[in-house]
Amino acid sequence: MKYKLIILIIIYILNFNNVNCEQIIKSIDSISSLPYNQGGTIFIYGSFSSFTSNQIKVIIGGETICIVPRFINETTINCIFPNQAKLTPINESFNVEIKIIKTGETIKSKTPIFQFSKVLINDPWIFEDVIFISLENNGLPPNNYYLLIDDGCPNYIHNVLPRDDSSIYNLNFEIPSTVIGNGNQSLQFQLLDNIGFTNLTLNLEYSTNFTILPIQLPSPSIISSTKSIPITVCGSHFGAFVNVTYGSLIINNIKVNQIEKQQNENEQIENENDNNFKITCFSFNGIGFLSRESNFKFTNGKFEIKVPFNITFFQPTIKKLTQSLKYLIMETSETGIDSSMLKVSLNISNNHIPMKITKFEDQIIEARIPDVLDIDFNSIFLLSTPTTTINSSLLIQPIIDNTSELPINGGEITIYGSFINNALFKLSFSNSSGINVIEFSNGVTDNKQSTCIFNEIEQFSICKLPILKDFNITNLIQYSISATNYIFNIFDNDNSSGNSSSSGLENSNENNIILSANNQVSFYFNLKTNLIFILFSIIIKIIIL
Repeated sequence: MKYKLIILIIIYILNFNNVNCEQIIKSIDSISSLPYNQGGTIFIYGSFSSFTSNQIKVIIGGETICIVPRFINETTINCIFPNQAKLTPINESFNVEIKIIKTGETIKSKTPIFQFSKVLINDPWIFEDVIFISLENNGLPPNNYYLLIDDGCPNYIHNVLPRDDSSIYNLNFEIPSTVIGNGNQSLQFQLLDNIGFTNLTLNLEYSTNFTILPIQLPSPSIISSTKSIPITVCGSHFGAFVNVTYGSLIINNIKVNQIEKQQNENEQIENENDNNFKITCFSFNGIGFLSRESNFKFTNGKFEIKVPFNITFFQPTIKKLTQSLKYLIMETSETGIDSSMLKVSLNISNNHIPMKITKFEDQIIEARIPDVLDIDFNSIFLLSTPTTTINSSLLIQPIIDNTSELPINGGEITIYGSFINNALFKLSFSNSSGINVIEFSNGVTDNKQSTCIFNEIEQFSICKLPILKDFNITNLIQYSISATNYIFNIFDNDNSSGNSSSSGLENSNENNIILSANNQVSFYFNLKTNLIFILFSIIIKIIIL
């Protein structure tokens, strides 16, 4: 009997130590979860038989061992999950398997069932530009998180890190002063971590408005309108990027920077406990009076702001006026860089006739002169800038483009050109008998031998000529027609205020056309007032003698 009892005990012990997987672990159905990076006890649910902790090994995700497994009851066991376990990819589900140490047999969950607990947000709120977020199921330190803020600024999202007073359970984010301030608005916030586990979106109502500090312009107080000057705008809640329009100058995507500004003794800020307050600034280069208004504007994609400022420029001046055929050449100074900010006009009897600016380069303005000029009055030209209007005057020289054939026995001659409506014409011809000059104009006076009628629409003058006495076409050397304007000219190089200061009589501005026998035309200056003509006359007389 004694030996039989010993044999039965041995058989029982052997059967106990050789218990297989099916006897201890019958199935694995589900498992509890833990926050990432935070260890603790997890519970595995299924069908189990009693065991001791050294009989089995619990493995999660194929590599992490859940230590000290313990039998709770026939449906529940637990184990301790290490807090530094790194299962990847972190957002995936992982298999759970239990291995019998003695036999090496393993039973697995039918599907991956273990996941890390999702982070939850409890009632986020905003107070004085700080967002407060309470977290559940968080195992990461605050420096693993960041907040994306979408304020509607095109193509830009604010990336904000937690403040230093944040903890594992509470994240505090300061809304940057680059976020657009547009009164009450709904902002979209997205909380993420740098390991790709958390991605939570929340909407909050945010109320703030932009502010603009007085613009500090560079010294000296009077600046050149032709040189670039830096303009810096500071304040808060402009947005992260702005587009600036300053007259015809458009600058896109200027970055707005947030800076720390030390509080002065005479400055007041809302939070008296802060030694510093945050402002934002952006800068751009402005050149001269690009705008007729004393402001520029910027937009951040949600609203547009006009910013007034005062800049004193050096006084514009007209240095010199000249004529190049049908164009007025105006040499100036301090007239900016943009012709759209300038206006040139002709003042006739206080009636301003606009002139088209065709070129503006190196402070030289080229403008088209109106074809019809009333030369009974001074040809006063006005230059208007955004800061002032100045004037100067010039005797416009008539231009003869062509004429009809010269009538020998009296009749009419048609003269084509520009600025000839009130010109005094001269017909000069020379032959063996000498030089003859006939003057004619569009008004009948005692000293004029003929008259002209100007066609304003077609821009030509028809002049009547007397019979040319002693005129022989066979010995005609040359003839020319010149046009001359006689008016009082007012011009002052130092005239920057627009007031006339001197007057003088311009003797003549002449332009001649020479017609050869085949009606080919060429231009030259009237030899009557030129030394070349005197020399030419002497040579002719020598040849005749």
